[in-house]
Amino acid sequence: MEIPTTGSEPNDDADQTDDLEEAAAEAGRIGASDSEAFKHLFNTYFDRLYRYVFRYLESAEESQDVVHDVFLRVWRERRRIGLERDLRTYLYATARNHALNRIKHRKLDDRFRERRALLATEESATLSPSPQSELEARERAAAIQHAVDTLPRRQRQVIELRWHSHLSYDEIASVLGLSPKTVANHLGRALQHLRAMLPGLME
Repeated sequence: MEIPTTGSEPNDDADQTDDLEEAAAEAGRIGASDSEAFKHLFNTYFDRLYRYVFRYLESAEESQDVVHDVFLRVWRERRRIGLERDLRTYLYATARNHALNRIKHRKLDDRFRERRALLATEESATLSPSPQSELEARERAAAIQHAVDTLPRRQRQVIELRWHSHLSYDEIASVLGLSPKTVANHLGRALQHLRAMLPGLME
């Protein structure tokens, strides 16, 4: 299977109207080695993933490399990918992980040395937390994660993309095939539920 070098301009309106059944069907076709389904996925998401990765890497060449790596992985693991019912979330999560790995393995040039020195200075100026405060922080994180796990599937997806992947409302809407307003509604209901479950922790 030959990977294209660039993606065609994605149709934002069409992408917004994709539902979960269509995404699952597309994943199934890719899992069955349907090269046309794979090309359609590539053309639809290449530019979106490129813009997303560029926010991390600030390098056109590296961003293109990362997105190509993502689609190579999709094709190589297509049989497992065929079982994915949320292919868009998988693409963005994989792209983010690849971008973070690139950052981790970059050689430190002057700019990154300066950033690292600044962070080290800030960290050294902060008092080390006590064992008790560390324990409380772990317990708080565990309680929040447990509460998140009880959310309805769509609310949980929105929370995870917002908190862990740091996506904007528009980006979450693109990933999940929703409108930004619907994303905001899901997030609002999720936070309301979490505050009810965790009084004092979610202020």
